[in-house]
Amino acid sequence: MRGQNTSRHRKGHENIVKEIFPWFSYNHVTLHRTFLVCILIGVNSWLNNFNYMRKATYFWSTFMETFFLALLTAFIWGFVPFLEKVGLSSVEPTAAYMVRCSGVFLGVVILIAFTPQFPSFGKMGVKSIFFLIFAGILAGVVAQLVFYKALKMGEISRVIPITSCYPLFTFLLGWIFLGEEVTLSKVAGMLLILGGILLLK
Repeated sequence: MRGQNTSRHRKGHENIVKEIFPWFSYNHVTLHRTFLVCILIGVNSWLNNFNYMRKATYFWSTFMETFFLALLTAFIWGFVPFLEKVGLSSVEPTAAYMVRCSGVFLGVVILIAFTPQFPSFGKMGVKSIFFLIFAGILAGVVAQLVFYKALKMGEISRVIPITSCYPLFTFLLGWIFLGEEVTLSKVAGMLLILGGILLLK
């Protein structure tokens, strides 16, 4: 009796399934295959979600690390002019620059002492050495002396934003001499820089 009831119960399910899905063959082999396919689909979906989450986590951690380093750089660059403004209160720009260079020299010595592998300068070409030395003279000597002169005479809240408009000149030089592409977003950014300078007048 119990076996007959089970058989009738299974046949009842067969009839219901055949009415809903006429193409479906109701047997144990089909059920096992269908169940296995469902498991494989679920595992594949879980693996795809896991890979996506891992990539998203890596991207987010990299972005946050980059953002933190950039923010730390901005803080240091914003804090140093304050120290220089205080230091220039009782000294001439040239003397202040010489004292500052001693700090740079000390920093280079510490960097060399804690660098595990000394950089190879022998691989550098003459062109690279020339342009880097020229850039060091312009940025590290000429621009720094002019900056100290402006910082000593003017307000720090006006001098720093104006000196920070250097991307405008870099954009023009890159467009004229390097043939870099001029896009609408770049032009809009340059116009915003000009607008900020005009507001500080």
